[in-house]
Amino acid sequence: MLNTMLNVIEQTPASDPSGFVRPARIVEALADGGFAVAMEDGGRRRRLHAQMAVPGATALGTGTRVLVTGEVQEQCYIIGVLSPGRMTETAGRELATRGGASARVVEKDGEDRIEVRDSDGQIVFEYCPESGAGILSVPDGDLRLHAPNGNIDLLSGKGIRCQGETVALAGIGRDAATSASLDLGRGVAELLSGEIKVTAGRADVLVRESTYRGELLTVTVKRAKQVFEKLETVATRILERATDVYTHVENLQQVKAGRMRTLVKGACHIKGGRTSIRADDDVKIGGRRIHLG
Repeated sequence: MLNTMLNVIEQTPASDPSGFVRPARIVEALADGGFAVAMEDGGRRRRLHAQMAVPGATALGTGTRVLVTGEVQEQCYIIGVLSPGRMTETAGRELATRGGASARVVEKDGEDRIEVRDSDGQIVFEYCPESGAGILSVPDGDLRLHAPNGNIDLLSGKGIRCQGETVALAGIGRDAATSASLDLGRGVAELLSGEIKVTAGRADVLVRESTYRGELLTVTVKRAKQVFEKLETVATRILERATDVYTHVENLQQVKAGRMRTLVKGACHIKGGRTSIRADDDVKIGGRRIHLG
């Protein structure tokens, strides 16, 4: 039935002053929102400018067959779609889906760029072929890269930068002891892990104020140097062992203790410019022989 109606319509010349209704085929989508259509007229192929007259029929691509009507040969209106297309091409530089999403070539700063926009006209992806830079963005919503059964690799020949109000990295293990996480944001960096390993040829750490709390601290180094303006040590018990100990004090060294005991296996030598030994009670000196003077 439809083919019979089209055959009758095609027999009506487009030059009929009373108007025409004929099938045509879209050959180009124009920047003004219209279309260039090709229509057979008396054995000749005629090109006309057509405007959309069908509400909601926006997904018309090159090659789509439409039904057009008009009263002059230069201008006509699309009143029906005979074979709907999937994409719309505008001036050879834009593609749009029926949902409103589009991809087009635009010129910015003297360079051609490819823009992909969502149905609200927001840029989702932008690519500059000349510089090779690409930008993936989601203006209103979340972006998720999901590979439930595989890996996600971010590879860069130069640098990788992550920037946001907060940045969180997490490695999920079997339990809390085998899991690790790193949270950055709002002036605080927090690292949680059952075990932390750091290996480097050289490390520089600059901290204005630091606090260490733990149950056990073991330090093994070949050589260590400490420079303090003031050092205060508070401990319940201090045990020190060394092969040789050399202490150099420029001015005063004072030891205040409830009791003091010095055990020397070999010789004990005390020398001073002046030596004074005072006791509130008895003073006892014992030995096999005592030499004075």
